[in-house]
Amino acid sequence: MKALAYLLGARALDAAREAETGIRLPKPEEPLEPIATTEATAAAWRRWRDRGDANAPAPTERGPSLVPKRA
Repeated sequence: MKALAYLLGARALDAAREAETGIRLPKPEEPLEPIATTEATAAAWRRWRDRGDANAPAPTERGPSLVPKRA
């Protein structure tokens, strides 16, 4: 039920934004980085981001599915 409420709320917000063309939400100039509690953690996130492999792995690289396939 929580997921349904979230989806309905998200759809309502999208509809409200589309209806009100005068409302513009500010867009951040730089994407936000993950919250890091220490400088070492922040440095690790930056190294991961700068490596450039932040995209999802190819389907062949993914692990086995936990959901059984339907016949």
